[in-house]
Amino acid sequence: MSKALQTEIKETCGVKDWDAFHLAAAIGGKAQFFITVDKYIIRRAEAIEKFGIRVRDPLGFLQEVKYEQRT
Repeated sequence: MSKALQTEIKETCGVKDWDAFHLAAAIGGKAQFFITVDKYIIRRAEAIEKFGIRVRDPLGFLQEVKYEQRT
């Protein structure tokens, strides 16, 4: 995980230090999804998704995965 990426996420998306740390770790680990119930992060999903990771709540994740399996 890159400290530079963490800083960029924090500044670009307006998230807190620990949130930026966790997002950078997920992005650095090539995760496709960041699953959270944190409404603060969910409200910033559009900005976060520009970093190549999809932000979903648990139900949204399950619905999306189920839909992708059908297609």
